[in-house]
Amino acid sequence: MSQKEKKHRPLPEWLAVRLDIPPDLFSGGVRLELRGQESLTVHGCRRITGYEPTCIRLELKDTTLHIRGCRLVCTSYLGGAVGIDGHIDGLSFEKRGEKEEDP
Repeated sequence: MSQKEKKHRPLPEWLAVRLDIPPDLFSGGVRLELRGQESLTVHGCRRITGYEPTCIRLELKDTTLHIRGCRLVCTSYLGGAVGIDGHIDGLSFEKRGEKEEDP
């Protein structure tokens, strides 16, 4: 790669390469951190669109994330990061405009 190409690389991309960090962390991408079946953190949430003890729906950039389980509670929501605790049975994504059918 020439010096000219290196100079014109966007700062987030340059940082991701230099620091060996996934590029989606800088680009506002979605990141999920699941710890066992009891705790989930979702980064990149735009809003909570549904909240029930058995299903929580989160609006992401271009999809909706469905978290299914029992005794689900939202423990935090700050800066696009949502913390969810409870017994998590499954995660599914629904593209915007598509309607997911319940099993």
